[in-house]
Amino acid sequence: MPMNIEGLLRKLVLVMLILVGVLLMFIGRIIELYATANVREGILIATLGAFMVAAVALVWAIASKRTTNYQNLGLFILAAMLLSFFGFMMSVSLGAVLP
Repeated sequence: MPMNIEGLLRKLVLVMLILVGVLLMFIGRIIELYATANVREGILIATLGAFMVAAVALVWAIASKRTTNYQNLGLFILAAMLLSFFGFMMSVSLGAVLP
């Protein structure tokens, strides 16, 4: 039996997932700033939050039938900016941490 994905794509659910991802990014950056011994956990948490927000934005842009082309473009730009920025920050931070 095929599942109706429009039922899962309610705005409230997607906005809550985005808020959880942003909270993960914030907590990860706080851990990274105040960690003295090992900052890898903070980097990992922040990057996972960014990937979560980017994935939700991509799903919202691709699967929603009620969004306009400009809304889809904005969601794609949001996902690309998050992935590129946090991917760059993760590579720089882990490159500085690793021996």
